[in-house]
This record gives sequence, C-alpha cells and structure tokens, in this order.
Amino acid sequence: MVWGSIIDYEDSFALSERYACTMPEHDISNGPRDRSDFFNQVFIDASAAAGSKHLQTLIEVFAEGAKRNRSNAEAALGWQFAQFVVGAVGARSALSRYELNEAGDWLAWSLTESIEHGSEQHLEVGRLVSFINPMIYKWEHFANIYVGWYSDFYYYALRRAAMPEIGKALLPNAIRVVEMMWRKGVYETLATAASNLLAWSVQEFPEAVPQIAPLVVAAANDPSTDGRARLLLAMTLAGRPGRVLEVDHDAWRNLALHDLSDWHRQHDRLQLLVEEFGSRDDRSVFDEVVREIDRYQGWAGEHASHNVDAYRGLDALAPLVGVALNWCLARRQSDRVMELLSHWYRVPHGESFEAADLLIQSPFHSDGYVALFGTEEFHIDGDTQGRLIELTKASNKFLGVFHSVAGASDETPHVPDRQGVVDVNAGGRFEAQLSETYLPAGLAAKSWDFSGQVFVPTKAHPIQAMQVSCRARSAPIVASLRKPRPDRKVRRVAIWSGAGSMTEEIERELVAATFRKGGAHVEVVAAKDASIGDFLKLYEEDSFDVIWFMSHGTFEHFSPKKASLVVDSIGKEVGIAQILTRTPNLKDRRLLVLNVCDGGRFEELGILPRVGVAPAAASASQATVSHLWPVHGISAAAFGVVFASHLASQPSFFDAFTRTLEDLYVHKDNLADLVRCSVGGDASQLVDRIERSNIDFTNIAHWGSSVFYC
Repeated sequence: MVWGSIIDYEDSFALSERYACTMPEHDISNGPRDRSDFFNQVFIDASAAAGSKHLQTLIEVFAEGAKRNRSNAEAALGWQFAQFVVGAVGARSALSRYELNEAGDWLAWSLTESIEHGSEQHLEVGRLVSFINPMIYKWEHFANIYVGWYSDFYYYALRRAAMPEIGKALLPNAIRVVEMMWRKGVYETLATAASNLLAWSVQEFPEAVPQIAPLVVAAANDPSTDGRARLLLAMTLAGRPGRVLEVDHDAWRNLALHDLSDWHRQHDRLQLLVEEFGSRDDRSVFDEVVREIDRYQGWAGEHASHNVDAYRGLDALAPLVGVALNWCLARRQSDRVMELLSHWYRVPHGESFEAADLLIQSPFHSDGYVALFGTEEFHIDGDTQGRLIELTKASNKFLGVFHSVAGASDETPHVPDRQGVVDVNAGGRFEAQLSETYLPAGLAAKSWDFSGQVFVPTKAHPIQAMQVSCRARSAPIVASLRKPRPDRKVRRVAIWSGAGSMTEEIERELVAATFRKGGAHVEVVAAKDASIGDFLKLYEEDSFDVIWFMSHGTFEHFSPKKASLVVDSIGKEVGIAQILTRTPNLKDRRLLVLNVCDGGRFEELGILPRVGVAPAAASASQATVSHLWPVHGISAAAFGVVFASHLASQPSFFDAFTRTLEDLYVHKDNLADLVRCSVGGDASQLVDRIERSNIDFTNIAHWGSSVFYC
C-alpha cells in the first residue's frame, strides 16, 4: 500500500489518476489497521495540501470514490468520511486565513455528493450520523476532526447568518455528540464547539439554548476544567449569550479577565475589555481598550504577510471593535468613535480625521438610526433590523449577490444565476430602499458642514448618488481615515487604456479632448502599448494630477482580496497588494479615476471599506473614483466625458464628482446634449450610441454606480 504526499504532484489530473489507481489497494473494510492507515494518510495529505489548489483535487477524488462504491455501503461510508476529513481541514485552513466564503465551500463540500461551485449546495447531513460508526470513530483523530467541523460550521453560520435551516437540522446530533464527549473531559476544541453552538442558538434558534447552556455553565464553574477551555466558556457567558441567559455576565467577565488571564491568547483580553467598557462608561476602561488594541496590532502585524492580509485580519475581527463602537455611538461619543478607528486601522495621531470633520452614521444601530457630527447628534427610533433585511433583499436582487442577514431565515433567499450581474429591473426597489435607509426625514435639513462620512458598518451601496439625487449634503466616503491634503489643480493628466473594451477608444479620445479643452497637458497610453511594468511606473509617478484608468475591473465575490485591474490587451492584472504598496506619498492630493466595472466594490466584513481596488488606493494624497457594480460601456463613457469636463473647470475633485452625478440623472436626449457640450467638439460616435440605445439612463444602474473615496 503506497501513498505519495500530494505535494509531490503538481499535475492535478495525475494526482487524481494516482488516487484512482490505488483505490483497490485501500479497501477500508479489510481490517482495523488498514482503516487507520487510510484515514491517517488522508489527514496527512489534506494537511499538506491545505491552502493550495491540490486540496480541491483531493476532495474531488474521495467524492468520486464514494459514488463509485455506492453498492458497498461500508466502503462508500469510508470514502465519504475521507471526503469529510478533507473538507474539515479545508474549512479550518480557510478560517485561519480569514476566508469565510472559502470556509463555507469546504464545509458544504464535506457533505455533498459532487464538488461544485455556486451559492446553492445540497448537503447530505445524514452522513454526520452515519459517521458515528466503530469503523470510523475508533480512528485516533476522529474526535478533533468531527467536533472541529461542528465548531467551524456554527462559527461560519453565526458570522454569515447563513444556512439557518441546515444549522437546525444538524443541531440534535451536534448536541448529542458534545454531551457524549463532555463526559470524558472538556478540552479546547470541545469548549469552542459548545461556545459556537450556544452563540449561534442565541441568535438563530433560542429554543435550543436550554439544551446547551447548562453544559457551558457547569464546566465554566468547575475549577478542574482545562484552563483554556474554561476561559473560552467564561468568555462566552461574559458576552451576549450571558446577557440572554440572564446570568451574572459581569462576574464571568471578571473571572475570564483576571482569574484566567494566564490562558489569554491573541485578542482574548481585548474582547473582555470591550465587554467591560459596555458595562462601565469609564475613561480608564476605554483607555485600556485602546492600549490593548495597540498591543494586539503589534501581534497581528507580525503575522500578516502583506498589507492586504493585515486589513483582512482587521476586517475578520471587526465585530470585536464594532461592539465598542456601538457603545460609543449609543453614548453619542463621536470623539471616541474616531479614536477607536484610528487605533484599529493604525492611523498615527495627527494624520486622521477628527470627529468635528465627519458625519458618522449607523443606520442599523440597535437604538435606531444614529448620526453624529462633532458634539451634535441626530437620532430616529425604528426597526433597524427589519430595515436591514429589506435593504439586503433589494440589494441582493439588484446587484446579483447573495448576502444573508440574521432574522431573515424564514424567507427563501435570492440566489443569483450569475454573481455580480446587475438586474436593471430591480433598480426602482433598490433605490427606494436606499432612500429609506440612508436619508431619514430630518437629516437633510441639518446644516452640518462635514468633509467626509463614515458608516458603521460600511456597505457597498451608492450612498453619495442617493444624497445628491435627493439634494442632501454629501461628502467622500472615508476609506483611509487620513485627513486629505489639498487637491491639485488639474494641469497634467495621464490616461491609461488597458483592455481595449467596447467603448474604450471612444472614451479615451473624448476624455483627452475634454481635458485639453480645459488647458491640461494629457499623455495617453493605448491598449496596444500597455504593459504592467509601464503602468506601475506611471502609477508611482508623482507629476500627474489625474491618473485616468479605463479597462476591465474584476471583483471575485467569493474572494474579494483578488480584486484587480486588467492592465493590457492580453489580460495581465494588477491587484490590491500592488496598489497598496505603490501609492505615492505626495504633499498635495491627486485623483485616481478607475472607470472600470466593480473597481469601487469592497469586502463588507470590516468597518471601513479597504479590501477593494479603489478604497485600497485612497490615501491622504490620493482620492479615488470608481464604480460599485458592472457598468454598461455607454454609461461608463458618458460618465467619463462629463466628469472630465467638470474636473477641468472645478477647483475641487469632489465638487466635480457631485456635479457629474447631478448631470447624469437625465433621459438619453438630454445626456446626448450634455456629452456634446462637455466635449465641445466632435462627440458623434458616443452621441450616436446614446441616441440609438434603448437604455433608461434614469435607472440607478446607469447613473448611480460611481463612488468617491478619500
């Protein structure tokens, strides 16, 4: 019986063939030693492949093996469990890299008949009961793999508010297994599973709480419980589950914070201090929270391979600092909101915005809609959770995405046929929900003079477009948290044309002509002359006041960190990491225009928008403008021409942006006239396309996609 480690095989097909050829040698019904060898090798190979493309090949091999052995129930069960082991390893690896979407795939693939990509998966949950079989559970690693899978599943389901019905279906067996193993002694993995089960049940299925809570409370009270396990259980009772159970969560917090401090790791102490801050509005406690954030940031910085990983790590733990932010918002402490954000996102003192400069909004706060501007406040009571649910449904339908929200579990979620493809017909409902959510009655009447806006949390919604269309004050969306430097006057413009897309040549010529009309010097790079090296060199150049990029933008909804720009005609791409490390530090501010699809989108796990191309590129010395969804080529070209015209004549980048949004909300005849006027010359190619099109340019899909970050 010979098994090679899968890392020895670069060719996925060859690896699949090797496993297929050796399957007859691994009849797992032969005897105890063979079964142990088989599962041990699966575990070794899966662990070696974790985080690589080979892990998917491995799980596909075992899924196919299970199907081929359907006629032999015992053999099929073994192959199914091998598939489960690979899925469990994949989920754990994904979570360690903050890849929630990927973790969801591995959890689903652990129990599916076929390994397929997509939002909808059919899980054969009955397999989990079948695995309680002596042939399987006598394997030495069974308990950690099996319980760990449940722990990761309920953590994922809690964070994503996902798969609530599957969570309910799995719960009886999950509780039975935890109870059975609890009797043998509580260890870290088991305590984590019980804590996740309890936290999920509190949010999604309160009826199950009485079954889990007594186990958690008893073990947390028992001094003989393993120290690390006891700490995790006490921390759970110090948080929301403890408040729901009406236990003395302050006592549990003190136990975890002080008596069990020897068992603290990573952000445990920060989590407990945040809970204490919630109970005591005390400046000394707040200062402790800030100091612990700084201490944790030092640890996190050592464990992030580059800036994208660092930001994704911050986003993954956003609920932690988010709790503290929500307490500050509830107490109307805008200065503390900014202090927390500055320390969390590691913006040095003196470089960040001050509370007096910003409109801080929390549309979904438990107190209702909350907005703070310096020492002033605006508040409206209301069902914010219901509002979030309705907005998410409208957003999912319009944007072609699949986001879930706690409390919406009784409804069948909208699963798009193609991720990220806009449904123009859903624009009206989306616009109505946006207006109801972000523009409450009375807020627009405030004469607040803010220079940026922060949303807690920030969602990839066209808030600026809605503010402008409703004649409310708007401002840049804060992504970098750094106070912007003065805008440059537009004297030198670089225009980069990368992929040679449908309207790229038209836009390139008209935008260049528009800037030249305004007196700017313009340098143009056409698609045939484009290369990654030249683009990065141009991007790092400090002499241009505007860099205008037109091409294709890519945003992988299942892996947002892979967002990129197509730089040349053969499809080579520049990603977030390259942009982050090359944005120049200038004494004044230039403008980066990414007139591409999805360039303004970002991963919505965090508080500030960072993991996306345009938000990542925003800094004190560079404002960025792009689009929040895929835009029709004609709409993008029209936006470009009108925006260029205003940039050539407006002293402020953001004023030019808002004027553009105002102008674009017109019917096509008016838009054609606007383009002619903006160019001041021959714009016939674009005008003809506008006039011949059947596009409704008053639909938000066409006029409201752009976003401005600072």
